[in-house]
Amino acid sequence: MRYYTFLILCFFISTQLFGQESDSQLDKNSFNLTLLAVEDTLSDLGQVILEDPNLLNRQVANAKFQALFERAMKMDGAYDYTFDCLFNVPQLTAPDKSFRVFTWQFFEADDSYVYYGYIVHRDGRIIPLADKSSEYLTPQFEIGDKDHWYGALYYNMHSYTGSDGKMQYLLFGYDGYSLFEDRKIIDVLSWNEKNEPVFGADVFQASPESKGHPPVANRVLMEYFVGAKVSSNYEEIHEHILYDHLIFKKTPYGDFMVPDGSYEGYAFEEGKWRHVSKMFNHSYGNGNYPTPEPVLTKEKKKDLFGNTHKRASKNVNRNSKLYKEARANNKKLDKVKDKIESQNNP
Repeated sequence: MRYYTFLILCFFISTQLFGQESDSQLDKNSFNLTLLAVEDTLSDLGQVILEDPNLLNRQVANAKFQALFERAMKMDGAYDYTFDCLFNVPQLTAPDKSFRVFTWQFFEADDSYVYYGYIVHRDGRIIPLADKSSEYLTPQFEIGDKDHWYGALYYNMHSYTGSDGKMQYLLFGYDGYSLFEDRKIIDVLSWNEKNEPVFGADVFQASPESKGHPPVANRVLMEYFVGAKVSSNYEEIHEHILYDHLIFKKTPYGDFMVPDGSYEGYAFEEGKWRHVSKMFNHSYGNGNYPTPEPVLTKEKKKDLFGNTHKRASKNVNRNSKLYKEARANNKKLDKVKDKIESQNNP
């Protein structure tokens, strides 16, 4: 009799535990389903923000996106949720997992962009960022805060210890600056005594070899032609900042900065970033521009490997077919430009 009583008791306890576990799993699934539903709605709104040709529709979608995003971030456990479906919102997480940064781009009109962003802390604080880049007169030398942010689409973050012993963060971003020029930005994020974000810091310093670099800068801006591919990022292997060196080049729309295949950057020294005018002793062709002729000596007309050459009267790398295609493409671009100008100036 005692044996049967014991079996019944075990069955009752196991049933209770299984029920509790099932309820717990159900709650977890319900929580995930709720976040999935919110993410799905945010994703739909993000698509409208990116693709809808009507400005009013984009504005309404953007306002709804902000309200729903803030609401979502207040949900329990939302901080650790990935939000992988928000393709219009790059998101970065601090190395110590203490905060996340979300940014996105909003196209207004006449090739004018506004950027939106949030810093979300693990402790629940949500800090909206107000893009006031249009009010920056000298962005390289100004300090910003959450209400005076140089807006950008951030794609990478790197933490380091500043000269004051406090943690600072490099933020690498993109700015669709104008019709013919884009910008890459290297900003600095730190925290003041009130634990509020500060953007910009006097950590970018010139070196004796620097040309045209200010003695000290609070952030780095690279302005370049929209058709050029410009890299700017933290290089993990050598632990330095690396970006394309830019030169002026003539385009169908005027002279603009483009990469020449060489690199410059910054090396970390005692809490500061010291400018390095030439990161490597050679340059890499990026495929956009012809490679140079062989280097010949004046006396024997030999290259660096001792091989004899005749001096080329024209660039041997020039492909006439490709250049014809490029000229035809430029004519098409001219028509597009004229159409845009006529729409902007009726």
